[in-house]
Amino acid sequence: MFFKFNIHQKSGKKLYFTKQTDIFMQNSTYSDFIISTLRGSVKDYSKDNSSFIREINFSLGYPKKVRSLISRHNSFLPNDESYAIVIGETTQIYSDTERGFIYAAATLSQLYEFGELESGFVYDVPIGTERGYRVFLPSRAEFEDFYRTVDLLAYYKFNSIIIEIGGAMEYKRHPKINEAWREFCRETRRYSGRAREIQHFTYEWHKNSIHCDNAGGDILTQEECRSLAEYCRSRGLQVIPECPSLSHCDFLVMAYPDIREREEDAYPDTYCPNHPETYKYVFDILEEVIDVFDPTAINIGHDEAYSIGVCPRCANVPAYVLYSEDVKKIHSFLTKKNIKTYMWGEKLLKAFDNRKTPIGGSGHGKGLAKVPALYPFRDLLPKDITYLHWYWCFNPKYDKIYHDRGMRVLYGNLHPLNVEKWNKRREMGINGGYVSNWGAFGEEYMQRNCQYIALVSAAYAFWCDDFEARGAEELVGVCMSECYRLKCKKISNPIKIVHSTDYDIPYVPFYDGLFIEDEKYLIGNYHLKYSDGSIAALPVRYGTHIGCNNYKNAYSHNGFRQLSYGMLPIKRGSNYVFEAVYENPYPNKSLISVSYAPMEGKEDIRVDFIGFSVEKGISSDNSAKTNNESSIEDIVGIQV
Repeated sequence: MFFKFNIHQKSGKKLYFTKQTDIFMQNSTYSDFIISTLRGSVKDYSKDNSSFIREINFSLGYPKKVRSLISRHNSFLPNDESYAIVIGETTQIYSDTERGFIYAAATLSQLYEFGELESGFVYDVPIGTERGYRVFLPSRAEFEDFYRTVDLLAYYKFNSIIIEIGGAMEYKRHPKINEAWREFCRETRRYSGRAREIQHFTYEWHKNSIHCDNAGGDILTQEECRSLAEYCRSRGLQVIPECPSLSHCDFLVMAYPDIREREEDAYPDTYCPNHPETYKYVFDILEEVIDVFDPTAINIGHDEAYSIGVCPRCANVPAYVLYSEDVKKIHSFLTKKNIKTYMWGEKLLKAFDNRKTPIGGSGHGKGLAKVPALYPFRDLLPKDITYLHWYWCFNPKYDKIYHDRGMRVLYGNLHPLNVEKWNKRREMGINGGYVSNWGAFGEEYMQRNCQYIALVSAAYAFWCDDFEARGAEELVGVCMSECYRLKCKKISNPIKIVHSTDYDIPYVPFYDGLFIEDEKYLIGNYHLKYSDGSIAALPVRYGTHIGCNNYKNAYSHNGFRQLSYGMLPIKRGSNYVFEAVYENPYPNKSLISVSYAPMEGKEDIRVDFIGFSVEKGISSDNSAKTNNESSIEDIVGIQV
């Protein structure tokens, strides 16, 4: 079982779900989803009619006998998201909230999938109070990927999602914003890497990263956005729109260039906080977002703020005052509507990266490249703002800046496998955070951007008290195995291929307009032959289906972690081979052979094809037949 529960008593008597299992719960916001989750777990039938769960009952509140049972193991501490399950032929689920029912249903499904569903007792309570995922809006082509990801968040017991809106939602008051956004994205997505050229290599001054992956560079209608938000809420997720303000406002200032802070910027990203028209536009945008999402909180962004105090209206005002006044105006606007303010928090920090270069709120540079010091604004802000802290990756001491001021802080850009002193920092007061996706929702992009392993490891860190004790190497292995299980669970008719290569392409994340290009990553294909003469091909894309066999310090290497989900690394001495899973194109036909063929121009890239299996089992050791045809009879049943 992937999760380690707070209490898990097992009797040894296995139980099953069947389609005859009755599920009883009062009308609930989540009843349709919970029932479909449990029904979706049914794959087998009990041969012994006495050993299946006949009914599942959901009850709000903990009866005295359950509280007493919990207290035998630890003190019963009320928690809105804790749950208890008394597992038997009649199974009882208890929680103080309906959201706890979602997590209990996920637990039953997971126990069943792992073959560990036994009569007994489970009690669990989260460690992280706010467990979230920060994302863009999906493109229309990615709606199903988005729904699948949201279902995954519920399965791993997350409770929040931040969705960046930017220029990617229809604005009825300001259609010029959408026109400018489309035009901007056409340019920045013209070819892979164009957005990064604009950001890093075109101008002398620092620029914001370009979020042209938001909605795939297009615009969703307000009704589409409203529907996406409702889907998230139906899975127990708090929905927090992210409305970039001050910085990351290319969508606004390109529509209304008069309010840009840096007049000479052809792709402006920051507005002037002293222009008389600025807040009319900002507040109009916020009102439309509020109408669509009906949120209890909004993330106002404010990260990567560089061009401040540049224009004549602002030049004589300290940059940190401009920054803080902008935050306060927007915070006041939201507070009057009873909406909480979230924002990125790196500008509060006088920080330095691992090479001692000043970053965050530190001032640095000169001339057009000058970035003003902003960190003094941290003592000028309202006390009820929630900060997303992503400079945890540079030094644990930066957490203290927030704690010393009594600020509410959560981790942003969270990857728990990289966090030093997780338990100590959690005890100091950071009890939650957001894994962050700055790219697309497509399955291959999610894998290559290390999203699956980040979400899976965060789920473990947020629910299991032994996260730090297990050690990074063990945890990476556990999480990679769980990611691969997810992929296999999705495949109806698997073909598993074991292979490896000594070829390596340096790791890059695929966001800000950087795409996975076939001409770079597709190194070959497996050709399948079936007994009726049918043939099919399976792609071998580096980083998606195959990895390098000799990663150094593999468990801390993003090039290694990006393989999570699509394949399972298997250690062979000091090197690795990789088991990749594919959907069988012709599951009802007899597969007689598999052979590897490189792409034209890539014949010098060595691929060791070790073996394959169909439907069950893992592939064999057949490395002597590198790049040659192998038959199933040669390898099935021989274990790697």
